[in-house]
Amino acid sequence: MKKIMVLFMSLILVFLWAQSVKAASFTLTYNDTIIQIDTIDPVSYSSEGVTFIETNNDIVIYTALWHYTHASFEDMTFITFNQAYEVTKIEQDEAYIPLDGFVLALPNNHPLSSIILVGDHMVPSNTTSIRFFTRAIESAQGVRSVITGENIPRSSQAMVLYDSSYADTTNTSRLGSEMTITFDETKQTYHVSHFRAPGAGPSEGSPIPNDGFVLSGAGMPFQFYLIEGYKFTHGEEIHFMDLSILKSETFTYHLNDTNPTLETNPDGVNAGAYRGANQLIKYTYEWEQKTSAGLTNTNAFGYEVAVNSEGIVIALGTHVVIPQDGYVLSGNGEAAAFLRNHVYLGSMASIHEDTVTINNQTTAIALIGVEHAYAKAIEDYHMRLDGLYAIDFNGAENSLAAIETLMEEIRLNYEHFNQEEDDQAKMRYGFMIRKLYQSIDQKILELKLALLPSYQIGARALWHRPNERTLEDIIKHLDLWESLGYNLVYVETLWTGYTNYPSNYIDMHPALDGATFGEHGTDYLKAFIEEAHKRNIEVHAWNEIFFMGSTARPLSNVLRDNPSWHMLNLDGSNIQNTTLFADPANLEFRQFIVDYHVELFTNYDLDGMEFDYIRYPYLDANHPSGVRDSGYTDVAIERFMSLHDLEGDLKTLMIEDASVKLLFDQFRRDQVTDTLFAIREAVLNVNPNAQISMAIAPDHHGARNNYLQEWPKWVENGWIDHISPMIYHYDKDFVGNRIATIQGIIGNKSFQYSGIAPVYYGYSVYSNQEQMLEANLRGAFGSAMFASHNLNESFINAIVLSTARTKAVLPHANLEIVLAKAIEEQRYKIETIYEPAGAVNSEHIDQLYTVFNQLLTLELSHAKDYQVLYTQIQILNAYSDLYFEGAAKNRFEEDTSRLMAIIDIHISRDLIGRGFWNPATMQERPDASSFDYPVIPGDEGLDEPSTTGPKFGLLLTGSIFISTLALGASGYFLKKKFFTN
Repeated sequence: MKKIMVLFMSLILVFLWAQSVKAASFTLTYNDTIIQIDTIDPVSYSSEGVTFIETNNDIVIYTALWHYTHASFEDMTFITFNQAYEVTKIEQDEAYIPLDGFVLALPNNHPLSSIILVGDHMVPSNTTSIRFFTRAIESAQGVRSVITGENIPRSSQAMVLYDSSYADTTNTSRLGSEMTITFDETKQTYHVSHFRAPGAGPSEGSPIPNDGFVLSGAGMPFQFYLIEGYKFTHGEEIHFMDLSILKSETFTYHLNDTNPTLETNPDGVNAGAYRGANQLIKYTYEWEQKTSAGLTNTNAFGYEVAVNSEGIVIALGTHVVIPQDGYVLSGNGEAAAFLRNHVYLGSMASIHEDTVTINNQTTAIALIGVEHAYAKAIEDYHMRLDGLYAIDFNGAENSLAAIETLMEEIRLNYEHFNQEEDDQAKMRYGFMIRKLYQSIDQKILELKLALLPSYQIGARALWHRPNERTLEDIIKHLDLWESLGYNLVYVETLWTGYTNYPSNYIDMHPALDGATFGEHGTDYLKAFIEEAHKRNIEVHAWNEIFFMGSTARPLSNVLRDNPSWHMLNLDGSNIQNTTLFADPANLEFRQFIVDYHVELFTNYDLDGMEFDYIRYPYLDANHPSGVRDSGYTDVAIERFMSLHDLEGDLKTLMIEDASVKLLFDQFRRDQVTDTLFAIREAVLNVNPNAQISMAIAPDHHGARNNYLQEWPKWVENGWIDHISPMIYHYDKDFVGNRIATIQGIIGNKSFQYSGIAPVYYGYSVYSNQEQMLEANLRGAFGSAMFASHNLNESFINAIVLSTARTKAVLPHANLEIVLAKAIEEQRYKIETIYEPAGAVNSEHIDQLYTVFNQLLTLELSHAKDYQVLYTQIQILNAYSDLYFEGAAKNRFEEDTSRLMAIIDIHISRDLIGRGFWNPATMQERPDASSFDYPVIPGDEGLDEPSTTGPKFGLLLTGSIFISTLALGASGYFLKKKFFTN
């Protein structure tokens, strides 16, 4: 029955379409003369085929929906119109039909055929009978199909183009036809490669090729366009036509000020360089506050473009240099979004009074963009090459060769584009430029990824929210992450008040309802840990401590069964924005959450614990309570009042005496700190080897004042093994500066694995890889990516071409493993990079290898051993110019300095872990050699190693070291350098 109805409806549509060809009452009025149109696009399509309707001497309009690109009949006058119904061209016997216009065909004997002139206007009887388009495909034989949309769900009457950025398939029903078009790299042309007839093919639609696109038609007349043989044939050459290639786009924005002062721009009073919220400011080279590097001196919360004297945009970024002969447009908020979304390299900028106008000619922008990117890539390549960095030189050279070939082609096409006067030919060149631009852009990305060093000692961490339903799903994810080099996963174990395993304390998360994991049954966490450990991936429980509910789902038992545990706002409400928190001051809750963690670490072989939401919420600025802090529960108020021997109403006291509010703030900070410490102690009592880490607000001032989170204190007290500051920003320099600031706070007490999330926020995959590098360059020891669900195909490819080139060990791993990896990495660099470049002193390199072998024999069991190793690496660093020259020496010193910093943190963590050092009571770290350490089982009969004994003879004591390695090297004592962090 359903099939009969579909057939019936199709017949009705065919009938209606056939009737619509006859333009019943459509007219054009020229001056006072009404021209009755007999037919519009005299062709019909059905399941039976294509039918061309006889027009004889009819008055006919041909639109972009006509079967062909041209109208061609003898003894006819063809009058071409634009969208404004203005005559743009008059020809005899044949005319090209514009996408954004139409052609009126008059018999030569019609009285108006010799009267109408170019520039004349006509008035239509309605504006719906003629449709205008901007895009189409055309065959080499002159057949056309318009395109009504791109990468959108196909509607009931549409012709949609899908490329690989949309999905793997078109996800369309069978009620339509589809045609796949792929690009032939050899011929540099598109060709038809596949057809999907109505009612045929897979239910999920046609697969979308990476090197082409799929056209999908539905509804009359489009559902029949793409049946093989109707318009196009297999293997036929196809051209993509797009009017935007010929046109330019113009955008405007209000300019607030030029070289502002407090007087001229009072809205910028609290902003760097007087650039206020949502403002667009112009800075010229005469700007008095520009930095020594020529920058505007604005903060990092904006976007800037540099414009030269010709009005061409020559640089983009968070901060750009002010051209001497031009200016910088600098935007914040909405103005930054305007610049980011509408301005490109090659855009034309102009300013009239207080209005900025941006004009974009897409083809010119494409060429200028790739020229700039190509020049920058060449510069980066030579910098890495000359600097003897460990990069993928083969991949880089292959990409460079491909880019150079493509650049020649795009320049040639651009030359033809500028010389061509015919719009149809011009669009073809323009589209080829666009295609070449995409190819070059991809190759430049591959080059940039190949130029990124891949650190072999570093955290490659991933935050992951459970979404698997089977054991096979878990295995699939972990296999992928292992192949991409991830060595640490923070698996979300406690979130929104639910957990990911069968707990005696907390409900299982609804997302896992009905999921089973093989032999582990419903125990997601046990299955995840077991499979991760098979792949040498550490698993840390990522737990959101006080975040116990969301308005998006029902509450778990935690707050549902314990209403007194709810966090309350000043007005007594218990919802913080869209979340619900537990009260850190509630001691019952504290004991409950401690007991939960004892259960967790007793029952599961976890490698660590990641604290998240270990803080108070920070309410929206417009929250009804009128303030942005929380924690005004009866329990908290009673405990605070008792602690400080206060009486009366706390809210009144805070209004009357500001110091009371400051005391209450500190009281709440202490509740967060006490909860963290209690959980930490409980976890380490069960598993002394567990890593303790935290995901924290990266601005320590904001963390303390807004979230009542004193994370610097926790690090300073030695409680944290590593931190993951959530530095979520698009700009690598901002991220790097924040990393450096945090590194200055934590020093040698903790590792920093910087949290980054550019792809999560919609920025490029390269920005993620660039920020990973920046983390290592600015003092961190790896990074953590938020989050696993962002690992799409392009992201995976970027990782494969960059960081995944090598495997990495975690900096907090057993120091013997870290040392072995460090030496392995140095051997690789010496043999494959430094020696071929002639940057190695061959006279002494064998002796360096002997030192490496001696280092690998060191016993590394405790802080005293680590101190010995630190000294050896320090000496190697100081005498690097014995072995290396130039850039190789610089790279070796960088690597050994980084290794020393890692060892230094290991010394601190070991002393703290053994109870030999409590940074909370002793600021300066004690000498690691001043303590007695347990003897390793099996070594009871051995003497304590001597620093001058044969085991260390090649390494220590200046006389032995120098006599062994550099008898003829006079003056090295004067040159001796020690680099310590």
